[in-house]
Amino acid sequence: MALNDRLGGETPLAPTTPVVSNRVYVTNLAFKTSWQNLKDHFKPCGRVVHADVFAQGGWSKGCGIVEFETVEEASKAIDSMNGTELDGRKVFVREDREDKKVPRAADSERPPREFNSRPPREFNREPREPREQREPREPRRPRDFSDRAPRFGGNSGFVPSSSASVAGAEAGSYLFVNNLPFPVRSDDLQDMFKPFGTLLKAEVLVGHDGRSRGQGSVVFDKADSAKAAINALDGSTLSGRRIEVREDRYAK
Repeated sequence: MALNDRLGGETPLAPTTPVVSNRVYVTNLAFKTSWQNLKDHFKPCGRVVHADVFAQGGWSKGCGIVEFETVEEASKAIDSMNGTELDGRKVFVREDREDKKVPRAADSERPPREFNSRPPREFNREPREPREQREPREPRRPRDFSDRAPRFGGNSGFVPSSSASVAGAEAGSYLFVNNLPFPVRSDDLQDMFKPFGTLLKAEVLVGHDGRSRGQGSVVFDKADSAKAAINALDGSTLSGRRIEVREDRYAK
């Protein structure tokens, strides 16, 4: 199953509010999709006056915009192109809500909120007994943390699994990836990093329950490949989450 099918595989729904902008926002684009591919894909819906794929550090963010000549063409694109396949991935299309030039009809018709309709809350608490009249409590038992799994950092002596040395890896070629979406798996992580060089390891860190911790470990054979991956992917957005890519400080 593809990554983005796991992140949002439900059938796209038609928009419930009238479209008032001639620009649409497209998500779940393949990393290889260019602005020209995006424009050609939407040409059947009308005259495309502008198309752009958002990128950071030369690496696609997986989203873009398409601007049509008329609002009707944009509405047609949302109805007909939402859920279609482009470069092997199902794309999602909605109205561009960041278009500041177009007023939102739904917002203008929304009635003002009323804050004075709620009755005042009543606090009829019974008076507490004086402290000297309360019964003494039993002393608390000391808590035992010996059966708990150690956590990252601190002085526990536990470090991420990325700290284990990998044969053939240069110093500075170990990376730590943080804030990953929980549906991301190790093979997804490998697909993301393999354009930057030879991978020796790429895995998502999981807890004792087998669930993702939202963190990953990546090891290249060369330090230059690791630096290129940091420059391209650190701070990029993956499925709505801003990921962090940095050198693994615990690497041996």
